[in-house]
Amino acid sequence: MIPFQIDGEPFEVKGNCKMVVKMEKRVDVLVKKHYGKTPIETKVLKVLDWAEGKNYINETQRHVLLDQFLRTLGE
Repeated sequence: MIPFQIDGEPFEVKGNCKMVVKMEKRVDVLVKKHYGKTPIETKVLKVLDWAEGKNYINETQRHVLLDQFLRTLGE
């Protein structure tokens, strides 16, 4: 099995296959501009880096926590 994630959707390819990746269309994505990290964002990132470095959390958990923090901060 080969794990893939394309366009945010994870899936696994089972068996033999040939995969060709090419760009069909291009779309613009709206994102919030970040001109700099606030002091609280810097502290949260430092804590998440520490926790991942100590193996208290894994990379996926770090991303989930960071996404939730940023959503909460934006409210």
